[in-house]
Amino acid sequence: MMTIEPGGVIRLRAYGDQEIERRVVAVNDEVVLVCRDEEYREALREGREPVCVGFPKKDVLSVGIAEQPSY
Repeated sequence: MMTIEPGGVIRLRAYGDQEIERRVVAVNDEVVLVCRDEEYREALREGREPVCVGFPKKDVLSVGIAEQPSY
């Protein structure tokens, strides 16, 4: 079983079977909220919540190592 953690990088299946890589913002039982890495880092720098979108967990293809950018 994959452990999805905020701050980590995951690969998702998007519209049209396209594979995308996104940064995890939050996770609940059925959905993972993600954003582009650039948005995640900019939000951290600016002290705000990142603008994100939700994907069903079933669309997660792989989970990378969680890494928190330092500023």
